[in-house]
Amino acid sequence: MTGFGGFGDRLVELHEIFKKLEIEHVFVGAAVLPYLLDDDSLQVTRATVDIDITVGITGYGSSEELSRELRNVGFKDAGESMTGWIFNGYPVDVVPAGEVLRQVLNPWFTEALKETGHRYLKVADGYRVPIVHPVVALACKFYAYQARGANDPITSVDLEDIVTLLLGNQSLAEDVKLYPEVRLVGFLKEASAKMLRYDFFEYDLAAHLGPSDAEQGRLPELMGKFKILSGEWQAH
Repeated sequence: MTGFGGFGDRLVELHEIFKKLEIEHVFVGAAVLPYLLDDDSLQVTRATVDIDITVGITGYGSSEELSRELRNVGFKDAGESMTGWIFNGYPVDVVPAGEVLRQVLNPWFTEALKETGHRYLKVADGYRVPIVHPVVALACKFYAYQARGANDPITSVDLEDIVTLLLGNQSLAEDVKLYPEVRLVGFLKEASAKMLRYDFFEYDLAAHLGPSDAEQGRLPELMGKFKILSGEWQAH
């Protein structure tokens, strides 16, 4: 199954491994971002080399067992974090959805594992791999931005991904209101309202748009999507 482009072949390879290990999993993160968009005119420009997978395990013992199983099938420790691995020469982050060592790395990864929290990406020969639902991806990115990027929004890769999702998936801001998990919807509403209250937020967003007049001209549209998320605006 080759020729799908992007990270497609690697997603298939990894999906086969986790399926054989009988480990519940969903692909998340920047590697699957292009597959969540419906606007062909928007190019995903952020370079990423790693693939993020969230897995359905909880607890220290389960994490240790997972590590042993991954090593047995050829994964090697990346040495940078407890979730980082190298497989066939490329980096892979395998992130437990639940609590490990009293840490929850992203609370919305658990949502991604639910039936409503992911969808299936069709690749060659009708093969399908599970990828995060766009609404859940947005929540994961908002949480990551709060955790590691809010102090420097202009250079934040998470804010860059949020901009890409909102502009590249035309109905996403409205789709949030239809999502069945009310806690997630409330989180996005509160988080976007808080961001809108920042004095220089519009300037921060502009920094994540391209330099052309056409690209900068989408700033009002982008601000409108944040206002829809926050409940300040209603889409027409």
